[in-house]
Amino acid sequence: MISTIHKLCDKYQISALIIVCQSICYSQIGGKQSFAYLHMPSDARVCASGGVNVSAQDHNPQRVLQNPALLYADMKNIAGIHHYYYYAGIGNTTMSYSNHVKGRLWAAGFQYMSYGIANAYDVSGNDIGTTGANDYAMSVSTSEKQGNFTLGATVKFAGSQFTNFSSYALFTDIGALFKHPKRDFTIGLVFKNIGFVLKKYNINTDFVMPFDAQLGFSYKLEHMPLRFSTTIHHLYAYDIVYADPRIPQSYDLNGNPVYAVVSDADKIARHFVFGGEFLFSKGFHAVVGYNHLRRMELKNTEDMGLSGFSIGFMLKVRAFEIHYTRAFYHAAGGNNFLGITCLIDKVYKKQTATPVEVPKEN
Repeated sequence: MISTIHKLCDKYQISALIIVCQSICYSQIGGKQSFAYLHMPSDARVCASGGVNVSAQDHNPQRVLQNPALLYADMKNIAGIHHYYYYAGIGNTTMSYSNHVKGRLWAAGFQYMSYGIANAYDVSGNDIGTTGANDYAMSVSTSEKQGNFTLGATVKFAGSQFTNFSSYALFTDIGALFKHPKRDFTIGLVFKNIGFVLKKYNINTDFVMPFDAQLGFSYKLEHMPLRFSTTIHHLYAYDIVYADPRIPQSYDLNGNPVYAVVSDADKIARHFVFGGEFLFSKGFHAVVGYNHLRRMELKNTEDMGLSGFSIGFMLKVRAFEIHYTRAFYHAAGGNNFLGITCLIDKVYKKQTATPVEVPKEN
């Protein structure tokens, strides 16, 4: 097994070089990345904990889309489907399945994001019907455990379709997880969306890969039913503030635009996502989260409301886990995320009757 890990590390040396190159070239992230939908929360539970979580393990195979090293032995024959209801009919659906195949852990995932239907017009303004746009990604993940460490990898084929134009790319995620041997404490590290474009919309299209490096930890308090998580995203860049140069905050006495100055503390805080999970019982969990980057970039200057916060719950009923999240992106309101996870073996588990002993005749 150790030799297998060494081989994996040798294969990933090229990927590490790509990571270094990307970290040098790019800093600010707003509106500059292609296939950015790959950053969307993978399931309702992750969304409730702030939208990013690379260290908390559970039975949901969708969690593997956050970090492939979260794939572990208990994820046997489990399927899940989650749907995120966005504004204006936009929706994001993820499906996943995990199982043991020939003694190895595997997970398959599918993500589909639809942007709805819109009226289409030609260059002369004539109505030519309707058109639509959608993004999708198919993935395969595997992991291998060695002592207290787990290494995982995901290969993703991503596509984007806009009316008659299409684009495709191939990505890989490389993740690691450390689990404390005695305490309920885990540390996760993942390098996401390392890849290249297979086909562009056209030859003049510029692409910036949606690369990210994320580090997080989760800890369950010993004497309280609370697990909290902290995740740091975009480790490769210090300043990820998106400041639109066309939107000044105010004007001085001479009519010159005045733009907001973001403090160093605020720049650092935008890298952090916080989540807390209250384990009231084995069948019911409540989850809360806070994403500072989301709050600061989507806030209303007059009323910030609950933007950046999220809340949800998990309800377990026999072989099914029902997940619901309400995430607040803007002061105007929030969005709903609904999902269900099924432990298939429990559904088809056969009930064996206890044999009745017949007394022997004398």
